[in-house]
Amino acid sequence: MAFMVMQTFKAGSLIRNGFGRRRMWLWLPVKVALWALIVMVVWGSLPATFLSPGSVSLQAAELAEPREGSGVIDYIDGDRIIIDDSAYKLSELVVYYKDYSLQEQVSSSRFKVGKMVGYTVHTDGEIIELWLE
Repeated sequence: MAFMVMQTFKAGSLIRNGFGRRRMWLWLPVKVALWALIVMVVWGSLPATFLSPGSVSLQAAELAEPREGSGVIDYIDGDRIIIDDSAYKLSELVVYYKDYSLQEQVSSSRFKVGKMVGYTVHTDGEIIELWLE
């Protein structure tokens, strides 16, 4: 019986056309790699270095941090404030504090033109914290 199987295999079109076991073994590593890639993407275990757009510069990292400042209120109305001739937008979630310790919150009515204040500007350019100095 083994002889018949060998004869059939040798006489088959796979060997004659060159699409025999050799081709199967050549494509096997490619197929395995593709399946492994698909599985890693689906499960989310693909290393982040492959998916990241590139390195983040130090300058961009510094800009991502909120910055603080202080000055005298020149104008305040609704969602706009001007401090030392610099215009800012007040965030919808702005919090008003009594002093720099940021412990005690106060009403926004305490902040008037001519008052010395400190502030924190978020990365989007809006003031998120405002305190009296």
